Amino acid sequence: MLHGASICFYLVGTAMLTAFGLRYLFASKAMPYHLVAVGKSWIEIDDGTKAILLALMRCAGAAYLAVSVASLWMVLVGLVQRASWANPALVSIYVTLLVPVTLVMLHVRRRTTARPPINASVVGLALMAIACCCEWMS
Repeated sequence: MLHGASICFYLVGTAMLTAFGLRYLFASKAMPYHLVAVGKSWIEIDDGTKAILLALMRCAGAAYLAVSVASLWMVLVGLVQRASWANPALVSIYVTLLVPVTLVMLHVRRRTTARPPINASVVGLALMAIACCCEWMS
């Protein structure tokens, strides 16, 4: 039962990563909290800055998608087959992505009036921690 719960929690986390990845990869302008942080509307931002912002967002989106694809493989191949490497591997990729992302968002929140989606990162880390514990206890 706990093994199945672990798989479900990891899959929910993977779905969240996929959603963020797709949102950032295909965005046509900066996110509202980005615009609040820079204190300008999208129209007020010069073309070079727009290009850099969109490029950075697409890189972040690609990173989220890469981690979600790797997570999906680790869950479906490793965790389902109860491979001993799968749970620590999943924890390592979630932590490697989400801890720095959360810290960067906290930094932006402290230095500006923007409100980046810190809760989503915290939820992702919580899902990973719950999944990890379920798997270790199964």
